[in-house]
Amino acid sequence: MKKILTFIVLLFFAHSSHTQVVYSANFDDGTFGGMTIVDNDGLEVASGLAFFDDAWTVSNSIFEEAFDIMSTGVLSHSRYMPVGTSDDWLISPQMTIEEFGTAVLWKVRSLSVNSRASMEVRVSTTDNNLSSFTDVIYSSEEELPVLTQKLASLNDYVGEQIYIAFINNSTDKYLVLVDDIIVQPIGLEDITITSFVTNPYQLKNQEFDIEIRVENNGGDTLKSFDFVWSYGTDEYRETLTGLSLPTGESQVFISSSPFMVDDDIVYPLEISIHNPNGNTETILSGNTISTEVFGITYIPERKVVGEEGTGTWCGFCPRGTVALDSMEVFYSDEFIGIAVHNSDPMAVAEYDNGLGFQSFPNGIINRRLEIPPSRFKDGLNLVSEEISPLAITIAASVDEENRMLSATITTESVTQLTDRNYKLSVIVTEDGVTGTTDDYNQVNEFSGLAAGTLVGVDGVDWTTLPNPVLAADMVYDHVGRALLGGFDGVSGALSDDIRAGDIFTQEFSWTVPITMDLNELHVVGLILDEAGEIINATKSELSVITSSNNISDNSVFSVYPNPTSGFVNLDINVKLTSNVNLIVMNAIGRVISNESLGALSGAYQKTYDFSNLPSGIYIFKTTIDSTTYVEKIMVNR
Repeated sequence: MKKILTFIVLLFFAHSSHTQVVYSANFDDGTFGGMTIVDNDGLEVASGLAFFDDAWTVSNSIFEEAFDIMSTGVLSHSRYMPVGTSDDWLISPQMTIEEFGTAVLWKVRSLSVNSRASMEVRVSTTDNNLSSFTDVIYSSEEELPVLTQKLASLNDYVGEQIYIAFINNSTDKYLVLVDDIIVQPIGLEDITITSFVTNPYQLKNQEFDIEIRVENNGGDTLKSFDFVWSYGTDEYRETLTGLSLPTGESQVFISSSPFMVDDDIVYPLEISIHNPNGNTETILSGNTISTEVFGITYIPERKVVGEEGTGTWCGFCPRGTVALDSMEVFYSDEFIGIAVHNSDPMAVAEYDNGLGFQSFPNGIINRRLEIPPSRFKDGLNLVSEEISPLAITIAASVDEENRMLSATITTESVTQLTDRNYKLSVIVTEDGVTGTTDDYNQVNEFSGLAAGTLVGVDGVDWTTLPNPVLAADMVYDHVGRALLGGFDGVSGALSDDIRAGDIFTQEFSWTVPITMDLNELHVVGLILDEAGEIINATKSELSVITSSNNISDNSVFSVYPNPTSGFVNLDINVKLTSNVNLIVMNAIGRVISNESLGALSGAYQKTYDFSNLPSGIYIFKTTIDSTTYVEKIMVNR
């Protein structure tokens, strides 16, 4: 979307090159371009940002290199001592708006992923006194951490002399950059499809809506447009009327003609928009998109992964600890949290380097949405409605004698997928991690703050704890201990040409260090797409397998023949009276049989008929008292 928007802006300038530029300021000469700055909050700048003690500061080459700004702009912040809200103004000279379709365009970027600034743009029709700026023409709750083009209409001010003010109104945020301010006429009608909103994965034989997000980049309010979409030779066309979409804003529009897929294959769609306000557009870029929807056989269970960058040295990282604990308690059915340590005894260099966090605490959802751990619930909400085309399950065990961990990821496709370089990965996590040396002490900047500032789900108030919290009093959970298959995952586990119902497996193994507690380990299975984003995940405990000597002391467990084309025999010989439970699952974790045999002693045999079940891998999980044994068989026909 960013690339499309950038191209649109270039076309704005190309289309408007013959028109008069009313005002511009690009700050390249190191000045404010005749703009006035006003520090209306009068707050004291926090340490570390003293060089930004003015309301707005023109950047220089040092700032540009440090923040990868790429161009000169003006910077403002809202980080004060004590915490407060910025009220910093950047006010243009007076200008006259003569032509209908005139707009103000600017670029803006928050220079922190985790502390995103908010802004307003206001207009005064009288003078540049702050109280005179009564008209808000733009307002944001937070600006994106990438340089983004914005625009707002000035049609209400044709024939008037105005001032325009850019206001940083953030509370306790980092830096915000504004650049390339320009006021000029633009094309009256210019609309763009910015995204296909409909979930691309749809259940077969159920109607669904075709939804797109449309942005008005023209100088006039969008009141109507033609909406056209097609599949093959079938075309659906309508005119949407009664709209009121201002310049620079976007909205989701829904076709009145629903679609339905009747097979688990790919359905290519063409979507276009035309004739804004009944007029022919001169700028056609972004008016047409090609996209796809996929018929699916069922909606796979899906979990979202939140990876938290943390460290014992990081004084504000207890905030991330509290966040992960809370997510695990309240959202464990849909969320998997992993603490990825940096520069402390629990750090795994490959994992830490793979995430590449530059500030801590930090976090990322599904390796796509970088967001503070304290906002992981917001991130979960943003992606919770997404559907994965692949189901995933993981079965793992560890031999307590040689400490060899074995994990098997099994995936099943619910639709047709071609030319997708999906990869599989396993992360081993550990709860209850402790240490005795000073580098296990947790620095705690919340110590001594107002009571209740940071309270965990366990009721612990971090403001009452010392700084640091000594190792003897610290227990670390959700700790990422190993990456099996590497940070980027293993390629080739899935074919390039996948059909619905195809099942794939991948084996992983790892020798668990003697310092780790086998009973506190978990495995997390990931499916990664071509961009390295997580499209599905699952988490499982380990089955701890006793040594062969211990098994022979009490029981023998076997499943045969393997592979089989139909019947499978299960033999158990329990020498000591034990409680026995049997579970049979398919490769994606669906339970086929679950039965408790109660207290057994001696030989027991059961035969299973797989002749009416699909070919693939099946898992036998037998628990004898507190020990679990896992066997896999292959059914071939």
